[in-house]
Amino acid sequence: MECDVLIQGGEVIDPSQNLRGVRDVLVTGDRITAVVESAQGVTAEHTIDARGLLVMPGLIDLHVHVYPVSPFGLDADPLCPAGGVTTMVDTGTAGSYQFGHFRREVIDRARTQILGLVNLSCMGLQARNLGELLDPRYADPEGVVRTIEEHPGVAVGGEDSCRQTSNRGWRTGVGSLPTGRTGGTRLRHVVDGAHRRVSHVDPRNAGTSGTGGLHHALLQEW
Repeated sequence: MECDVLIQGGEVIDPSQNLRGVRDVLVTGDRITAVVESAQGVTAEHTIDARGLLVMPGLIDLHVHVYPVSPFGLDADPLCPAGGVTTMVDTGTAGSYQFGHFRREVIDRARTQILGLVNLSCMGLQARNLGELLDPRYADPEGVVRTIEEHPGVAVGGEDSCRQTSNRGWRTGVGSLPTGRTGGTRLRHVVDGAHRRVSHVDPRNAGTSGTGGLHHALLQEW
C-alpha cells in the first residue's frame, strides 16, 4: 500500500467513530485513506512521527473575529495550524451592511472554513469601543434575516453582543438579562429577529464575570 503522508504512532481521537487509541493514519492527496493499528508494509512519501501527540479531525473554533475592518479582526489562516482548527465561527464582526464585503474579501478567499454570525447592529464591530448597539437605531433584525437568506450555509445565524458593565445599570450574574428601557429594546430586537426567521434563540455565555445581559445570542435554524 502507498500513501502521500503517513502519520504514525499518534493517539487518534475521532468521536464520530467512538475511537480513541494509538493508530497510524494514511493520507493521499487531500483524503484520509485509512486509519489502522499498524501501517506495516506501507510506503509513504512523507512520514510524521506523532508519538506522544494527539491526532484528530479538524477542530471548530466557536468564537473568533476575522474581519479586519474591525479593530478586533485577525487573519484567519495563520491562526489555524497551531491549534488544529479547520473551521471558525466569526461571532458577529460584520453586520448586515458589511457581510457581503466580509464574504468576498475574507470568507471566500480563506483556506480555513469560516462561518459567520450576522451582528444585530447594521454596522457590526467597526466601532466596538463605543458599543455597536449604544444607539438602538443601529439594530437591524430585518437585515440579519435578509443576510442569512442571501448567504445560505455561510451566514449561519445572528449575534447580539449586548453585555454591559454593571456601572451602566445592568444586572450581573449568570442568567441575568439587560434591564431598563435600552436593555429591553435590545432584547426585543433579538427576539423579533428570531421570530421572523428561526425557531430557536440560544443565549450563550449570559452573565459572564463582571458583565450581564444577553451575550452572543445565536439565532439558529434547527
